[in-house]
Amino acid sequence: MILLRSMVFMIALLLMTACVPSQGLLKLDGGEVKINQAPAKHIEGMARVRHVFYAGKVMEAYKIAQAMTVKDKEYAEARMFLKKTINPARIRLLRHYKRIAQQAMRAKKWDKAWFNYKQTAEFSAKPEVFNSNIRAMYLHLEQLRLHVLLKQRRLEDHALLQGLTRYVAPKGVAKHDVVFLGFAERHRKMLENRAKQAYVQAKVYFESKKIVAAYVLVESNLRLMPDSVNGEALLGQIQKVWLKDLQIPRALKKQVKKVVKKKEIVQLSKPVKKVVVLSKVEIQALLKQRKWSEAQDAALLYQQHDGEGGDELLQTIDVQIQQAAEKAFQQGSLAFQQEHIDQAVKLWDQALQLEPQNEEYLDALSRALSLQERLHLLRHKK
Repeated sequence: MILLRSMVFMIALLLMTACVPSQGLLKLDGGEVKINQAPAKHIEGMARVRHVFYAGKVMEAYKIAQAMTVKDKEYAEARMFLKKTINPARIRLLRHYKRIAQQAMRAKKWDKAWFNYKQTAEFSAKPEVFNSNIRAMYLHLEQLRLHVLLKQRRLEDHALLQGLTRYVAPKGVAKHDVVFLGFAERHRKMLENRAKQAYVQAKVYFESKKIVAAYVLVESNLRLMPDSVNGEALLGQIQKVWLKDLQIPRALKKQVKKVVKKKEIVQLSKPVKKVVVLSKVEIQALLKQRKWSEAQDAALLYQQHDGEGGDELLQTIDVQIQQAAEKAFQQGSLAFQQEHIDQAVKLWDQALQLEPQNEEYLDALSRALSLQERLHLLRHKK
């Protein structure tokens, strides 16, 4: 029972240190987690080993202890600490992550398998043993992303490109009818804007090393704007860092035509729903009730219908959403440091729902959920 509690606390420390200053040492003081700001670089020998271990850096403690030689006066103590404390913790965590990774791999949950194999390698004395597993899971993950995103983007682009042929003046209308020409010109400009946006977004993804997303968008750019010099240059850069064995699916033209035709029929058969545009006062009432998402959607519709002060209203809502998300995140961080894991998960989930693109919030929630799962497994282990 004592060993189980020690393991639970050690795992809590392991993840909690990701949310507090790395130079601090977490310790219990009166039942609360506090941070000792003494810098680790001034600590030597076994004091340093214990310092980094109880700060959650299990493998760093492992390497420092392993590096001690018989000439070190604390050598015997280091070997004992390795045997009794560090290795049991390391091996148990390694087995836990490996088991989850294997289960996820069998279920074809590639993201989960990839993450857990990386964690397995982190706690292994020979991390290179798991390199092939990590690479294989990442390849499956990227291949799935590429297949789904590319298929959808191609469908959308082909449907839009087919629209160019639908604004040709029919028989009975002058060939150069200004109405049809106007519709065709607006459609061409829409395609041009989509192509330009695709290039800009592709460049952002490429710079952040999200290569699959970058490829999907640069291919779209070149499909809609075949003479794009910037698109060709970016495609060349992507090809240089392309992951070996990652296959680009071929375009299925017959499937594209079939799906587009089916979608058109569905759209024509559906009755048009009446759009309800809330007033500015009603939207502000939603804000007071902290119904951020509803208020944001309503304000966007209000702006699109040329509501007075629509732009300012949207900006106000965006600021309030950002502030609410930051407040929830900070409260979650405090709860996490105090070992209130369930509360931290709840608050960080709220923050992420308000700002779904915030990677810091996503990372924090992922850590808390992982810890929550581990604690559950340890507490219910027979």
